Amino acid sequence: MKRLLAISFMFLLILPAFSQTEDGANSSPETVLTDKAVSENSDTTDADGFVSAPGSENQEADSENTDTEADNIQSDVVYKTNQAGDQYMILKLSVDVPYRPFKKLIVGGSGTLGYQRFIVKGLTLGGDVSFAYSQTIGKNVFYFVPILFRAGWQFSAGKFEFPLSLGIGGAFENYLDRTYFGLAVHPNAGVFFRYNNAWSFGAHTGLYVLPQWYKNPKHNYTGLIHDIGLSVRYHF
Repeated sequence: MKRLLAISFMFLLILPAFSQTEDGANSSPETVLTDKAVSENSDTTDADGFVSAPGSENQEADSENTDTEADNIQSDVVYKTNQAGDQYMILKLSVDVPYRPFKKLIVGGSGTLGYQRFIVKGLTLGGDVSFAYSQTIGKNVFYFVPILFRAGWQFSAGKFEFPLSLGIGGAFENYLDRTYFGLAVHPNAGVFFRYNNAWSFGAHTGLYVLPQWYKNPKHNYTGLIHDIGLSVRYHF
């Protein structure tokens, strides 16, 4: 009986070792290679010893390609100027040369602040206000403040722009103790260089037509004052 128990105990000790040996012998080379391949593909170690996840290099390449495509699309975009909805502010400084009354007024000056908006390509609507003065031969001062509604059309050739406009409104006129408010008309032409999308610089010339009408027609008079000067426009 004791001998039978000893044999059974030895059999139980040998059986697990035999099973492990059999399992190792039955594992195929394909399984080993597959596990090795998975292990090699699961992590990638660079020259600095940093481990990256599988497919990270492909993701980085895809990201770079996407950025390059976006840059190419942006480079193909053309920003057109002077389209419907575009606007600009204009500041003008002028020398005023009186044509009428001739020899009674000395050369004067004026400043203008205006606003224009493109309704369609080329066509602008807006307005401006000016302050102008001229000294008389008697050392007195004649000044007028025209407030005008203005419509215009602009031609372009490369970076050069050629606006033509007509302003119609009223003007406050004053000489000594005499004040008059009446019609004011101002045709204007200019040439500008478009420095960038926001700024353009140029010159302008125009003619103020200032009629004065009274109950006594003998006192009716029309003043003509030519203005010429430099302009700057801010586009937005």
